Amino acid sequence: MDCPQPVVAIVLTILQWGILRARAAGWAGDSDRSALESDHIHNLPNLLIHYHEGELVSYFKAAVPSFIAECQRRHISFEMHEDLWQSLRQQLSPEAENY
Repeated sequence: MDCPQPVVAIVLTILQWGILRARAAGWAGDSDRSALESDHIHNLPNLLIHYHEGELVSYFKAAVPSFIAECQRRHISFEMHEDLWQSLRQQLSPEAENY
């Protein structure tokens, strides 16, 4: 199944911000932060290439909560993602609850 264009646009924006944040952390010498940012987004390209709604649900069930928890633990802002995550959640079908 082709990835729906609204999902593509949102995921690409999440990827863009994640790469920029990882790069900035790397240049600042904060390899842990760079790894955190990279870990959050590393599965998203595969979601775009081999789209399956269950994978998007998995992102929300695993990657997002893990990223939020680690950001909170380290006092790192993640609010910039919240609107994107909300927009992405709105792309899920009603059946997505079954995944």
